[in-house]
Amino acid sequence: MTTNTLAIDIDKIRDLIGRHVVYKGTEYVIVEVLDQAPALVLEARDTVIQADQHGEAHRRVPNTETVPVLNSHGNGYSLAYLNIHFLDE
Repeated sequence: MTTNTLAIDIDKIRDLIGRHVVYKGTEYVIVEVLDQAPALVLEARDTVIQADQHGEAHRRVPNTETVPVLNSHGNGYSLAYLNIHFLDE
């Protein structure tokens, strides 16, 4: 049994960098595209407290989310990707 892989244009996905989106009720900016998976890296405008390797909080950093573009079979878009709302369309 063969599974068809969804063909995507990674250059068009890279063109999404800088776009403002809402994901899981939070506003983010797409800051990077990971080519291997492919996936979008989203960075929130709000910051969270980041713990060091010992679990002690020392600094505030932007919250990030990595959203896969394709589902686990590679034959369609991931549910997470489909739940991204682009603000600047």
